[in-house]
Amino acid sequence: MNRKNFFVGAALVSGLLMASQAHAFRFLTCNGNPIVWGGPFEMMQNTFSIPGGSTRQNAMKNAVDRWNGVIGMQDMVSMSVFGTTGNVITTGDGQNDVAVTARANIGGKNGLTLMRRSLCVLSSSWGEADVFVASDLNFGHVNEDTLTSTSGRSTFLHEFGHAHGLLHQQRANYMRATQPRPVVGGPNETVDPLPDDAAGGRFLYPSGFLEINLFASAFRRTSGDSIVLNQTGTQTFCSKGGGSITLNATIGNNGNVPQFRNERWWVSTSNNDHDNSSGFQIFEQDDMFFDAEKTTQSTVTFKMPALPAGTYFLYHGADVLGTESRKDDNAVREAMKINVIDC
Repeated sequence: MNRKNFFVGAALVSGLLMASQAHAFRFLTCNGNPIVWGGPFEMMQNTFSIPGGSTRQNAMKNAVDRWNGVIGMQDMVSMSVFGTTGNVITTGDGQNDVAVTARANIGGKNGLTLMRRSLCVLSSSWGEADVFVASDLNFGHVNEDTLTSTSGRSTFLHEFGHAHGLLHQQRANYMRATQPRPVVGGPNETVDPLPDDAAGGRFLYPSGFLEINLFASAFRRTSGDSIVLNQTGTQTFCSKGGGSITLNATIGNNGNVPQFRNERWWVSTSNNDHDNSSGFQIFEQDDMFFDAEKTTQSTVTFKMPALPAGTYFLYHGADVLGTESRKDDNAVREAMKINVIDC
């Protein structure tokens, strides 16, 4: 997932620097100006390595759709109606290519993006982006409650972030250098730009539009910069209730509008009860504050209520607002299960 810059000219011109913003995204600048695309750019699918209708193509298209789905940044990237068919990709030809290749061809990495820019004089702009992803990755759906370091969907999203001009930054985001990366909750797509990623895209390509979107995640970032599950295993409680439970929680705000929302935990015998249509609420916090373009991690402790005996999936989420850009990611199925016994 390294990002290499192939510079036009014989020498690196002074003034080329890496910049970092308060929201923890990084990008290249020329004489204080971000290096960006001058307008929307198209990527060319290599159909030899990314066949039409394949999971590889779906993963690639998801990366395009998810970056364009960040409201408040311009829809910069698209897939060309044309493609390449051979097993050779040429860099430095002014064409933006996307291909899947053997890991050995990209230095043993999960992915590699090669960027070419104009000379750094007063400013500079991108002129070419070639994206490569390792062929031995899994390009299918990423489960919301499972750590994985082999996701092709995650890698495509990461590399397309580079193609926009973002650099690595080690946070709870998709531009962190290594997997696993956090995913969002919900029954549908779990790989999506996270708050720092979205903030970086809006900074480089602002449209001025507002976005409202909260998401829940089963992942958290530790003080040692590891991505781990909020909780795992099974906890057992008496059906009469009263036992104490402590849970880690993660709610992110992908939008650029601060939000006050109720935060809830519930259990269900169903593994797809993200709207709590058949479960039992076990705890609630009212009017919690979630700042714009940030991820909030917390820990809660409460007493379990009385519940019928059985084994339950644990869910956590924030209330859905009707104007959210995504309404399917507000709740997550955590990795922990709750076992309730008669007593």
